[in-house]
Amino acid sequence: MTDVPVRLRKKYDTPRLLGMSNGVPMASVFAEPSTLRRKRHANYLTQQKPQLGDSFAMNHCFHFTIMYLSRILIAHLFGVLVYGLPHGSDPGQYPAKPSRKCTPDAFSTFLPPGGGVLYTQTVPANGTFTDASANATAQNLGASNTYPGLPAICAVKFTLPTPGNSSIDVALFLPDSWNERFMAVGNGVVSGSISWSEMASQSHYGFAVMSTNTGHYSGAVDGSWAVNNPEARTNWFYRAMHTSVVASKSIVNEYYGNDLQYSYFSSCSNGGRQGLKELTEFPDDFDGIIAGAPAWEISRLFLWMYEMALPNSRASLPDQVSNELFETFRQEAIKQCDPQDGVQDGIIADPYGCHFIPEALLCNGTAPANSMSCFSVPQLGILYSLLDDWVDVNQTFVHSRLTLGSDYSTLVYGKAPYGSLFLEKFLQFVESLDLAIDVEPTVDAFQAKGGKLLMYHGLADELIPPGDSILFHSLVQQDMAARGCSTDGWFRMYLVPGMEHCANTNQDAPWYFAQSGAAGAVAGAIYTTPGYRDAKHDIVLAMVDWVEHGVAPHEIVATKWYNDTVVRGMEKQRPICPYPAQAVYVGHGDVDIAGNWRCE
Repeated sequence: MTDVPVRLRKKYDTPRLLGMSNGVPMASVFAEPSTLRRKRHANYLTQQKPQLGDSFAMNHCFHFTIMYLSRILIAHLFGVLVYGLPHGSDPGQYPAKPSRKCTPDAFSTFLPPGGGVLYTQTVPANGTFTDASANATAQNLGASNTYPGLPAICAVKFTLPTPGNSSIDVALFLPDSWNERFMAVGNGVVSGSISWSEMASQSHYGFAVMSTNTGHYSGAVDGSWAVNNPEARTNWFYRAMHTSVVASKSIVNEYYGNDLQYSYFSSCSNGGRQGLKELTEFPDDFDGIIAGAPAWEISRLFLWMYEMALPNSRASLPDQVSNELFETFRQEAIKQCDPQDGVQDGIIADPYGCHFIPEALLCNGTAPANSMSCFSVPQLGILYSLLDDWVDVNQTFVHSRLTLGSDYSTLVYGKAPYGSLFLEKFLQFVESLDLAIDVEPTVDAFQAKGGKLLMYHGLADELIPPGDSILFHSLVQQDMAARGCSTDGWFRMYLVPGMEHCANTNQDAPWYFAQSGAAGAVAGAIYTTPGYRDAKHDIVLAMVDWVEHGVAPHEIVATKWYNDTVVRGMEKQRPICPYPAQAVYVGHGDVDIAGNWRCE
């Protein structure tokens, strides 16, 4: 049931396609010591990749492109002829019905040895799901245990065994009207909990939706579970997600008596990292992955967070930059950078292209001591230390910086829960790991099978700099070019002006496009984009359209409602463009209407 990461085995070998790993059954590989496994697959780690212009590389990419286009054409014709389903349609238009009962006894027959059903629950149309776990409140970290207004579903929660007497909890929402698709959702930071709210949102599309607790229950910033617990760390790193996906797909097929047709993943932050980890290590798990603000270099990320906090924490109290002063800095950044993008609307469209003059923040001698409206010379020195990428000795790049317009106080001043105590605990967590936790941007197997990746990142992200995603995109481009391939046919990245971490805005910018976690931040949004249920306004539908019909997304329209409340009406919309393109105002018409902008 469980596989080893694809980077540890030779790619494209026939035995792997037959459920073997270089001739060894996967069940044996699962229990094989990692040192022996790495030695056996050393041929892959040292193999040379064809260089740009190499005829093998060109033929290799062309071959898989033709295979994928043929698959899309067949799928499109089948969908139109049998279901009358053109591209761009909602995926919930040809439902399949369950063939089994929603009972513990029924599901117990679907589980692998050592697995157990914790409970099942039948939810009627427009009904409410309530987590029936004995310690649900603690497991859900104080969040709601009830989710109303659901479609008719069967909810099941079960446990799966993993090595070393460890285990993982998994939950599924199985709609009565199933669209023959599977959707997995991820987790935030190092939290251990079931993502019930995301499952509820995705179930409205008709997906069979899965979430895992990654092998433990804890708060988003509590890494204490990892200390002296190597199996729990491995579960969190990659094993829980992959194991849950493989088992859940089998359960879905058994429950409906019908094989699922497509598999998707959607999440943000650490959940985005989970998606990229699946893409690079287990490329067969998903056909399409939506990864928002992925913490793919998570070890460097938290070292950088700690480094960010040091200059301010070490300064004497009068010279420290307060929360209020960081807000003064943010407002000054908007004041200077906003006009430079051509439209003065309170939104920094291109923070990397802004020529910012920090000295404009200096007190002019008339401001009182400890003023909240200007910076002293020592305070400006602290700010200067934060405005550049983290570069170590010998000009070695370590990590990207926060962008102009983002809320620096979240990390530097230590807004809860991201204060120095959290950073110290997480550094201990990172140091306790006995495996590399960063994602290696090796994407060839996922690309070769026809997989699709949509990444997005807010340009005002206060936790994970968008430069991280730009770096990942660049590394993938370099890797593909070295093999004579391109990212155009399978990878799109979107940078969202004014959007903070995963959702919301601190610049009154359009930011909602039905991404992970977005519905919970807008009153009246349950799923999709209310009033605009199509692939141009909904990144989930855009992914479905791309995977199943070969219609690659170009611009995706982001929406902002007044006071982030749907019933108050749509305030503004704007296209977000595939990187490196940017939205440019056409020069006439209302700037709050998406049609008056173009990507270039």
